[in-house]
Amino acid sequence: MRWVCPVITALLGGLCLCTLVPIGVAAARTLDRPAVGIAASPDGHGYWEVASDGGIFGFGDASFLGSMGGKALDAPIVGIAASPDGHGYWEVASDGGIFSFGNAGFAGSMGSQHLNAPITGMAASPDGHGYWEVASDGGLFSFGNAGYVGSVPSLPPAGPSRIALYGDSLGMEAGPDFSYIARAAGASTLVRTYGGLAVCDWLPTMTDDATSWQPTAVVLEFSGDAFTPCMSGAAIGTEQYYQKYAADMQAAIDIFRPYGTKVFIAGVPYDESAGENQTVTDLDQMFASVAAANVGVTYVYAGQAVMADGAFTWDLPCLPSEPCTGPSGMNVIRAPDGVHFCPTGQTTIEGYLAVCNVYSSGAYRFAAAMLAPALGL
Repeated sequence: MRWVCPVITALLGGLCLCTLVPIGVAAARTLDRPAVGIAASPDGHGYWEVASDGGIFGFGDASFLGSMGGKALDAPIVGIAASPDGHGYWEVASDGGIFSFGNAGFAGSMGSQHLNAPITGMAASPDGHGYWEVASDGGLFSFGNAGYVGSVPSLPPAGPSRIALYGDSLGMEAGPDFSYIARAAGASTLVRTYGGLAVCDWLPTMTDDATSWQPTAVVLEFSGDAFTPCMSGAAIGTEQYYQKYAADMQAAIDIFRPYGTKVFIAGVPYDESAGENQTVTDLDQMFASVAAANVGVTYVYAGQAVMADGAFTWDLPCLPSEPCTGPSGMNVIRAPDGVHFCPTGQTTIEGYLAVCNVYSSGAYRFAAAMLAPALGL
């Protein structure tokens, strides 16, 4: 701070009337928009102020490295975070959009994603390779190496368990038994499955369901289809394919995370074709890795329920809880195509379900394996 008296405007007893003004404050400037956040430089010898229009004001050793000031924004800026060495910073908008400057790397954002409440601030991880966004309802969104360890958002309403299933044709065949077993345990279900669809096909629906139904648990079952437009450019078995599935699975997890929903990723079984099994193995391993990287997410190797010692099989010994329809105490558990479950291969599509024309032990076993952890069994 310093004394300033550029112009003598009055004299009292020969003394100049002066004002005490702090050095380096934006208050002495005219702002187009109000300041909404501040971040300190690493050594504490400077700081940045950010305004709601994205304008940045640096003081001390906090250098100006660019800003969103004067640029079109979809939503106002609400916060700022500095990189660990002070050579960069991020601005965050209320819609979750992230703008990075200097050496502050972009690691993703909630921009263009559905939010139940506006973003109100952000913080960088210690090494600057990630950051968190926080919403006004306490919802937390993590990016890069910024791990998720919990939050205090609006939780699902109290009451019986509500379990949602999203998946492809295997989930579609298991859907009727999934709902039956859940109801018998006192839980309600929401089944969203259809043949040939991938995770990315269901993301918009998941967003709507998370808001309107707020499931207490979600099971994600996907065997690796890549036939729909959202999987364009990601041919089965390529690096892009696994990266796409991993990113979309993470996106699904992030949709339900603000609601405290438990997420279960189901591993799928081998097909009869040995040539396809390496893809299944790689996909299951990737799913397990995604689950391990997220607190509150569990990988469930449901596929083993319809295999024999980890290998493909056409039939298995009858379970005590099911009818025994095959010879010598065995039940046929796979369809004639060596992929699905209905023993005759004849199913009727009823909405999100594929109903087999005979008892399907494979569908029952797969449904029970997927559902058990979600029911706490």
